[in-house]
Amino acid sequence: MIEIEERNSNKNSKNKYLREKQIEHREYQLKIAQSCASKNSLVVLPTGLGKTIIGVYVAAKTLEKFPPKSKVIVLAPTRPLINQHYDSFRSLMTIPEEQFVVLTGKISPEKRVELYEENQIIFYTPQTLRNDLVNLKYTLERVCLIIFDEAHHASGDYAYTLIADEYIEQNPDGNILALTASPGSTKEKIRVLCQNLHIPMENIHTRTRKDTDVKTYLKPMDVYKIGVNLTELMEDAYLSV
Repeated sequence: MIEIEERNSNKNSKNKYLREKQIEHREYQLKIAQSCASKNSLVVLPTGLGKTIIGVYVAAKTLEKFPPKSKVIVLAPTRPLINQHYDSFRSLMTIPEEQFVVLTGKISPEKRVELYEENQIIFYTPQTLRNDLVNLKYTLERVCLIIFDEAHHASGDYAYTLIADEYIEQNPDGNILALTASPGSTKEKIRVLCQNLHIPMENIHTRTRKDTDVKTYLKPMDVYKIGVNLTELMEDAYLSV
């Protein structure tokens, strides 16, 4: 792996790829991103604590280390999620908007090849990228970072596993960032997840809502209990358990 340049080790240093004024900088996100920018890593955060922002930080930091026009790939299991990431990255990064593209199975393979070559920040549904790699449409040699959102899906024959394998083979100097709120209920499941994405177990970064550096940024939550009447179907299902 390529080490982070010393100028990027200062948490207050400006990154030319970030729209700094658009981001609410949180200390824990910066710390995690700094650690993830130089090695394959898994980030485990509850929903709402800003995994996407960490992805943006890591993308910006990684791009600074690699040659100009290196590519970043962002993967998520569904089109709505991919579109959310597309909007977030495009609004928070200084890269020209025409360098961002979403590639799904709705676009022809030939057109995907063209768009892949033309763009720098590329968003995929996993199966689409997997199909293109299997069919040798292009390689990942110029990709400096792949972000695997909802990384807990990386098991069995799910597309994430093959993509990670191909990436490590084609570009061993590239970086992997895995994001999830639920990595697995046992240490063995987490180990398998990390193994499938080529992430050392010591490169897992976690935070909870109870952590001191997180609580500062949280607003109090109001919890309301609302009673509802069970339908006949619901009662039957409950009694049959």
